[in-house]
Amino acid sequence: MCVRVDADRTTYLTKLLHGVGWSDEDALALVEWTYGAWVGYATLDRAAATEKQIKLILKLLNPA
Repeated sequence: MCVRVDADRTTYLTKLLHGVGWSDEDALALVEWTYGAWVGYATLDRAAATEKQIKLILKLLNPA
């Protein structure tokens, strides 16, 4: 089940990155990196990402 969920999530993220202008190759590289980072972040003993942190991440991913 985890493999399917990961695939669904990365497919969705790829579509989002395409929507803001990233090429297929770049979107896939960014999705692999960001999804891996997010999964890793979730395993840390910390509070959830703040709204400010999420806005910064989205700003970095949106080339417009």
